[in-house]
Formats: sequence, C-alpha cells, structure tokens
Amino acid sequence: MKIFDNPNEASRYAWDILTIGTFDGIHIGHRRIIEHCLSKGKTLVVTFDKLPRRVMGEDVKMLTTWEEKIKLLNGLGVHGVLRLKFNEQLRNMEPTEFIHRYIAPIAPKRIVIGENHRFGKNRKGDANLLKAMGWRVEVIPLVRIDNNVVSSTYIRRLLMECEIGAANRLLGYPYTISGKKIKGAGIGRMLGYPTINLDISEDKLLPGDGVYGVRVNHSHPALLHIGGSPTLGLPFRVELHLLVFDDKKDVAYWEVEILTYLRPNYTFKDIDALIKCIEEDKERFLKMEALWKNVRPVWR
Repeated sequence: MKIFDNPNEASRYAWDILTIGTFDGIHIGHRRIIEHCLSKGKTLVVTFDKLPRRVMGEDVKMLTTWEEKIKLLNGLGVHGVLRLKFNEQLRNMEPTEFIHRYIAPIAPKRIVIGENHRFGKNRKGDANLLKAMGWRVEVIPLVRIDNNVVSSTYIRRLLMECEIGAANRLLGYPYTISGKKIKGAGIGRMLGYPTINLDISEDKLLPGDGVYGVRVNHSHPALLHIGGSPTLGLPFRVELHLLVFDDKKDVAYWEVEILTYLRPNYTFKDIDALIKCIEEDKERFLKMEALWKNVRPVWR
C-alpha cells in the first residue's frame, strides 16, 4: 500500500476508485464502503491526519491512531492512502475548491462516498455537488444494527459506557489500545500480582474505568485495569496483569485487544478482599478460553 502526503504524488498513478472520509475506527460501515471500492478496482482512500471535530474544538478522542488506521487499511487490501493535514485552512475551504485542489489532480474514474459524508466549509459538499461538477459518484448506504446507525460516534459512546461486546460487534474486531511500558509504583508485584503500566496516547479513546479481559500481543490472556485504585490510594493508570508468563513479559511495547468487560472499580474493605476479587477476575476470564484464543483482528 502506498501512502501519499499530497495529491500530486498520488496523481502519478492511475486510480479506478477514490473514496473520502475520516474513517475513524474502520468499523463495519467503513468496511462496506472500502470493500465495495476494492471490488471495482484500484482504490485510493483520501483521509485526514487528525479528527476534524478536534480541530473544530470538540473534546473527542480517536478510535484509531494514524498508525492503527494505516494498519487496518493495509489489511483490507487498499492500494493507496492520501493523507491530508486537517487544519483551519482545510476546515474553511469551500467544497468546490477542495475538489479542484485535492481530487481533480488525481482524476479517479469514479468517486465512492458514504451516505452521510459531507466535506468542505460548513459541510456543504456532498454527492449532489460532485455529480454537478461532472464526477461519476456512487453513494453507499449507512449500515444499521439493531436500528442503530453504525458510526464512530456511537461506538465511542458504547466504549465509554463499557459496552465492549457491542462496540466490538460494530467495529468488526476487538477494540485495541497500545502503548509503551512505563515504570509503576510496584505495588502489584508486592501483592503477588505484578502489573505492566502503559503509556497511552492522550488522543486515543480509553473505555470507561473498570477491569477488562484482554489479549496482549496476539497471544497472552490478561486483565486490564483502567482508572484509579481507591483501596490502594493510587491515581488513574492503565495497567495489565498477565495471566500467562513467558519471556515476552519484558517487551517494551504492548498491543491490547479488549475482549470483555468484567467489573467496575470497587472500593474494597481491605487488601485481602482486593486480592480475592482479582483471583475471581482471573478465573472467570481464563474460563472464556474461546474468546481469547480464537479472536483475530481484521488486519491479520
């Protein structure tokens, strides 16, 4: 897959299909669009380096970082990606100028967009404008599950409400976070439950506070804790407790597939009660062997 930073670079190649969108999360609705494009020919995805809503001042977190988005698009078989820097200039660009500047030089045979896609200043650009400018356009209908439109916004809400199963169903793969190992307080090790503390990008959406059953680096079942620990008096953190130990426990970077929500963060009466609950979490998740052994992300 080729990655371009300006339309002139992309214009050196012939493209059958071009699709435009933020594509945050690459959920099943996005995949319907992309798979349709790929069925028609050589496909270029035009997307943005950051969430437009963040540039507009909204406090919204990403489902996928740029690196994760590229990994997913590559796994789907996309031929090329044009990365546009979303800034105030792009935000205030008239839709016709956007097309002349970023799409026309590429000269795709056809443009494919989602039903609710809009572009340009005040989101005035749509399929009708593209058609009026002479482009061949296909519009892909929205995907609905249980009467809900599949959208990145809806998936964010599900994750923040700890509805991991529902979010993963709409994503089509386990929601994933990743980060470098950082030094912790060492309290978990003293309790007999050593943890790996993770440094997660501040732009990445974390699910709601609680304890989750996860798989790390595509192999290890683990418990993930997000939030503070009232019992131990510890502040907010993201930490893993591996349930199977081997030489990989010393790796510096961890990829975490979040599979199921186990419980909220409780305040325990004492340390013994906390340890007992961790043991119960561990036993409960290990019994879900089919969940953490069989899951496969879409890019593998």
